[in-house]
Amino acid sequence: MKKIFILITLLAPAFFFLGWIGVLASNTQTGQEVRVEIEGYDPRDLLAGHYILYRNNNSSVQQNIVGTPCKEWHFYGAHRFYVPQEYARTLDTLFSSRRRYQFEVVYSCVEGRKPIAKQLLIDGMDWRDFLMQNRRK
Repeated sequence: MKKIFILITLLAPAFFFLGWIGVLASNTQTGQEVRVEIEGYDPRDLLAGHYILYRNNNSSVQQNIVGTPCKEWHFYGAHRFYVPQEYARTLDTLFSSRRRYQFEVVYSCVEGRKPIAKQLLIDGMDWRDFLMQNRRK
C-alpha cells in the first residue's frame, strides 16, 4: 500500500503537467487567430534572455479583436515571445530597428482564456522565413 501511494505521489505531477500541455496545445490549435502589431519595450531586465520583450500596439488591438472572443485587457502590459538562442541577437537587432520593419504577433483566442502567442511575423512573414530570405541577400 505504501509503494502504491509513493508511485501515485510521484506520477501525479507528471500527469497534471501533461494535461496542462494538452489543454494549451488544444487552445492554440482551435482558437480564433488575431494578428496584432507590436512595439518595443525596454525595462532594463537583468534576466533578459532568448526572447523578444514587447508591448501590443493598443490601436492595433482595438481594431483587430472586434468580433473575436479576445478581451482587450488581456493585451495590456509587457509580453515575451521566446526564440531559439542562436536567433535571439539577430531578432533583437531587427526589433530595435522596428521603424524599418513591421513586427506582429499572431495570437490564438479561446473564450474565457488568456490569448496564446502563436507566431511572430516580420513584414507579414514568419520570422524564420524572413531570416532565411534575408540571409541569402
